[in-house]
Amino acid sequence: MCKRAGLSPGSVYCWYPSKESIVDAVAEERHRHEREHLETALRAADPRTALTGFLDVYFTWLADPREQRRRRVGILVWAESLVSERMRPAVRAGIDQRGLAADAVRAGQAAGTIAAGVDPDTVTRLILAVIQGFILQQSRDPDLDPATYRRALDSLTP
Repeated sequence: MCKRAGLSPGSVYCWYPSKESIVDAVAEERHRHEREHLETALRAADPRTALTGFLDVYFTWLADPREQRRRRVGILVWAESLVSERMRPAVRAGIDQRGLAADAVRAGQAAGTIAAGVDPDTVTRLILAVIQGFILQQSRDPDLDPATYRRALDSLTP
């Protein structure tokens, strides 16, 4: 990236004091973008429609080659957060957004559009696991089609 911007690798530290602060900035930007997608989708009147709309937008986002490259950094951050207390909050902030989706599942259950017998926390963890798993697989095989995963996810949602 530095080469494309015409900068030396060290020059980025004029704006960021450490590698961790760069990672934090990248994670914060991605989490903001994810939250915007989720909040936009959750404006739909029907919570089930809102969740499927979010997944449509999210998997379309994952089809973008630029996003695929950015997600590789995310995978490194996930791995680093397993051993670094400093990096863990950046990952946790993204995962914690799932609370909005769990609220939508609860609302859908109350409205009768989502099965009442499923645990909202478990449903959102399952959806997150599919998304994260796809991102990991896509990092090894960039030709994976996000649309096929998106359709398969429909069969898993209550």
